[in-house]
Amino acid sequence: MDIRLLPAGALPIKWDEWLRAVGTGELAMSTAALSYWTGDFPYFGIVDVPYVFTNEYEKRLVYEAVRPIFERELAKSNIHLIATRPASRQDLFLTEPVESIMELEGLKVRSYGKNISAMIEAMKGAPVTIAWAEAFTSLQRGIVDGILTGTVALYEGKFHQVAPYIYNVGYLEPIYIMAVHKPLWDALPLEVKYIFMEEVHLIEALDALRNWQISDEIYSAMLATGAKLTEPGIPDGFFDLMRKEVTIPLMAEELEKTGALGLELVTVIEEALEVKLH
Repeated sequence: MDIRLLPAGALPIKWDEWLRAVGTGELAMSTAALSYWTGDFPYFGIVDVPYVFTNEYEKRLVYEAVRPIFERELAKSNIHLIATRPASRQDLFLTEPVESIMELEGLKVRSYGKNISAMIEAMKGAPVTIAWAEAFTSLQRGIVDGILTGTVALYEGKFHQVAPYIYNVGYLEPIYIMAVHKPLWDALPLEVKYIFMEEVHLIEALDALRNWQISDEIYSAMLATGAKLTEPGIPDGFFDLMRKEVTIPLMAEELEKTGALGLELVTVIEEALEVKLH
């Protein structure tokens, strides 16, 4: 197999059209977060709702539960689902400490979408929509008191220098998948498919392990430069609150968009986790 990698900026295809391009054959293969593609595949939004899963184990259970349905539906668009990959958790970085992440009254927190805004409001904070390019200076100038997004991006942007108080809010980034143009996959010899899938499963495991190692390295580096990581940082009742005020209302909106297919996905997720999400 000859696989040539291209950085996203080199593609004549917008990021939210990658999966559609895999279906048409313009791209042979792509990987990205499910949340990127809800415009073309609305049912991905079911898994993108915050706190459907609250830890890596639940995330894996959810993925295993929805994968057969995703495979079936994607195949209708000439897309073959190959694998999943991990993503870092999202943390809350604040300029000043708080007693509890359930009590953010009076604090303005940068938001980048409806889901994040709902989470901030559930924590009694005030979401403020600010472009990523302006987020650092907004924290510096006191326009906002905090930011909630991926920890790797925050570390690389040195946000811990202006917002040193780091709180784990138990929010994991959505599932990432790898998909390939189905006719290309179907044309591969059986032995090549077998070798490919064996390697993919190995890479999945190593990638997950490396992801945790990178997280540990990042937190250590931030702590060494003055950041203050609050652990465990998640008070009793927090997940119950978030599922009640965030997950269930947003899930109702997603079910309105997706109908029977969305309900099928929610049902298998609820059975896997033994919780009620709608």
